[in-house]
Formats: sequence, structure tokens, C-alpha cells
Amino acid sequence: MNPFPAIEVRGVSFFYDKTPVLSDVSFSVSAGDFLAIIGPNGGGKSTLMKLIVGLLKPSAGDIRLFGEKVPTKKISVGYVPQNTNRNLEFPITVAETVATGLPQYKPNPEKVAQALETVKMESFANRRLGELSGGERQRVLIARALAADPQILFLDEPSSNIDARGQEDLYGLLAKLNEKMTIVIVSHDLMVLSNHVKSVACVNREVHFHSGAQITPEMVQGMYGCEVDLIAHGIPHRVLGRHTH
Repeated sequence: MNPFPAIEVRGVSFFYDKTPVLSDVSFSVSAGDFLAIIGPNGGGKSTLMKLIVGLLKPSAGDIRLFGEKVPTKKISVGYVPQNTNRNLEFPITVAETVATGLPQYKPNPEKVAQALETVKMESFANRRLGELSGGERQRVLIARALAADPQILFLDEPSSNIDARGQEDLYGLLAKLNEKMTIVIVSHDLMVLSNHVKSVACVNREVHFHSGAQITPEMVQGMYGCEVDLIAHGIPHRVLGRHTH
């Protein structure tokens, strides 16, 4: 077993041109965690995830996955991007989409079939990707990420464009995957956070990490800069205790 944390972020800052997006961010995530990165739009959530994955380079600081400095080829990482609605007219099947997640595009029909079975999409293998619903496309992209046997799976706004039932099914799938790998999701919608989440990182230029998964109105006020009432309508959610720094 790898003795290092799944994620270590040390003194990371990031600028777009000269505009600060994240400032002096430090936190650590244990292996096997299910982390939700939350905060307002434009607060730096997706930027933080892209930095951890290695799609962006920090302006300052250091990021490691299981002890390996990012970017690294030694750690298998799965990444599911936010927008599943692009290039829907492109003539690619579900199975072909999943196969693009294989290392160096090496043909492996068995691995593709296994990934589709994991997300319960095996019967869609020969369907065009553009014919699927938003929730079905999300599952296919998760299968593509799983094809490389990742040690850690990142998902950017995975519940967007999915109805309440689809969100419940999605988080059930992620909880099952969390038995074998570390899960990290980005979400701006506190109402769809699942009770499967184990820890929370609050992001609005700065990052405050909580090893538990409780959220208070004080914490939300700190992120959004105004008082917010947390209201749920039958969707699994958390209301956190007092926010301290």
C-alpha cells in the first residue's frame, strides 16, 4: 500500500495573466477519501482540480499525487470533464469513446467491456454517443476514465444536466467506486452533495479543507459573501456545523 496521501497541495498559487485565482493553498487528502470541492462560480474550483490533475501548472507551490510530483506518469489518474455536450454530431460509438481512455489507445475490448459493465452501460456499446441522454453520456465518460484503472478519479461538475434520479444513481455509482479508489468531485450546487462524501474543500480564491463532511450557514456565508439559507427538496445533502479556520 502506498504510504503517501492521495493528494498533497503545498503553498500553491495560480494566476491567469496577472489575475490571482488561487492564493497560498495547502491541504492533504487521504487515500480512499471522497472529497467534494465546493464554492461559487469563478471561485477557482475547476482551476484547483486542473492543477491537481496536471492540466495546469501552478504559479507557485507544489502538488503531489501519492508522493509523486504532478505531472506524473507513475500514478494512474481518471478525469471526467465538466461539459458532456460537445461534438455530439461526431460519429463515434460508446465503445470507441471508452477505448480512447486506454493507455496509448492500445486495443483492449475486454477492458472496454469491463468499464462499461461497471457503469451499467454495456448494452449501449454500439450506440452513437450523441444519441444518449446527459446522464448516459456522463456514465460513458466515467467508463472512459476507468479504462486506465485509475488510483484516483476526478469529476468536474458530474451532476450537471442530470435529473434528481440520475444524480442519486450517479452518486451511488461513485460510492461503489470509492471502495477501490479515491474520488474527487467539483460542485457549485450544495443541494446535490451526496451523503457519501467524506470531506469538503471550500474554494473561493483561498481553500479551507474539512476532513468531515458537514456544512454550516457560516461556512457558506464565508464562501459566497452573503447569508444563504440551505434548502433541500428531497435530494441527499449535508448541512455543516460551525466553520472555523
